[in-house]
Amino acid sequence: VGGRLGQELMEIVRSMGLLGLVAFGGSQAHLGILENLYVRERRWFGKDEYAFLEELAQSIPGAASTHMVFAIAYLRSGWVAGILALLLFYAPGFLVMAVLGVVVRLLGDVHWFSSVEHALGASAVGIFGLTLYRVGAKELRGRAAESVAFLTAAATISL
Repeated sequence: VGGRLGQELMEIVRSMGLLGLVAFGGSQAHLGILENLYVRERRWFGKDEYAFLEELAQSIPGAASTHMVFAIAYLRSGWVAGILALLLFYAPGFLVMAVLGVVVRLLGDVHWFSSVEHALGASAVGIFGLTLYRVGAKELRGRAAESVAFLTAAATISL
């Protein structure tokens, strides 16, 4: 594959491969990371186009980040790019979990790993917080919406 398509596929490989290694947290955190990379930094999509894709991804079954990873790469470079992006984005996590599963099975007691787990959890909370802030800044318009969001967050935290 050469020319423009080859360059686009290499962009997909580099960006999704890196995200697969460093994108901790759940789907909502991933959406913030994807938006930052592909709307703000690389400018592959405008804010409205990305928001529309995200709304579609949220409205169908499955993890929204899975849908967005595929959609971003597909819209950029076609089917091959979409499938490649999914593999690159999810393969590192799959491999880590497979290895950890084998370690747990072989060792049985893995309490020593709890400090690493807590550090990863703290990272995920930070990423999720940043995502919430960005979504709030983008979607909340007016004091009434901000008040409802604040009260909902306070009620959720208190539970």
